[in-house]
Amino acid sequence: MKYDFDEYVSREKTDSLTVDGWREYLFSGQSEFAMRYPAEGLINLWVADMAFATPEPILQAIRDRLDRKILGYTKIYDEEYYEIFGSWCERQYGHRFKTEDIVLSPGIIPALNRLVPLLTDMDDSILIMTPSYGPFKKAGEYSQRRVVYSALKKSAGGWEPDWEDFARKASQADLRVKILFLCNPHNPTGRVWRPDELKRIIEICLANDIWVISDEIHCDLSRSGIGHTPAASLFPDSTRIITCMSSSKTFNLAGNLLANIIIPDPGVRSEWRLRHDEFISPLSLAANKAAWSECDDWLVHLREYIDGNFQYLHDYLKSYL
Repeated sequence: MKYDFDEYVSREKTDSLTVDGWREYLFSGQSEFAMRYPAEGLINLWVADMAFATPEPILQAIRDRLDRKILGYTKIYDEEYYEIFGSWCERQYGHRFKTEDIVLSPGIIPALNRLVPLLTDMDDSILIMTPSYGPFKKAGEYSQRRVVYSALKKSAGGWEPDWEDFARKASQADLRVKILFLCNPHNPTGRVWRPDELKRIIEICLANDIWVISDEIHCDLSRSGIGHTPAASLFPDSTRIITCMSSSKTFNLAGNLLANIIIPDPGVRSEWRLRHDEFISPLSLAANKAAWSECDDWLVHLREYIDGNFQYLHDYLKSYL
């Protein structure tokens, strides 16, 4: 095996949310909560980071940056970071975002919380397709906006939008829907949206002057051979599709706290920059550059390994259940 994905990496006593913070996060305020089994015997699968070690080129890039000995205030002052990200997107998705459209955020969840008050008034609504990633709902509630739900339908081929319900809620005047939170690929169902599905979803939104905020954080972790279609790539002239991307899920960098938010609308982008500075961690900058320039091969092998785990689980369940 070229990369050791079987390596066990202990995370105890690293202030890991997965291992050290689960009790407070999941059972906050329940001081009397008692587990039936000792915590030491738990296998922590409850939060979306991986048990695989972060790729060595990223770790080495961080070491090299530490060797410069000063971790002062840091912003991006040259084009290298954007060129590396653009080349990554071109290689992986066949699409390149414009450098001038990219703003930085400490994560996609903070970006959602920032975008809602930028794009909506108090009596406007946010539309999400359920089952949904929990922070979508929280982002609406955080800004005291109403959240409108359109439930996906389960079919023989997997989950799909309820097109009639979705279109009705998008166009219903009294609901005042102004934002769709689109999860592409979808969390938690695992659906990788086909281009025709994305196009139909977005056409409905654009026809009703709804902003599409596309959370594409899981885009690199689909099964081997299944590609990703950035929502914005289907409507290159639209300024109403905001794309959120990060290296965090792909390379196990959730603690890196750096995401790219692509905002084509110059007015919204300008207002974002007026409200939010773009100072970042120098270590995060080094990590992202290495991730998107040196880890293509690692990702290919990671996806193959995960495919093998899926097959192992399938065979085990088929044999014993």
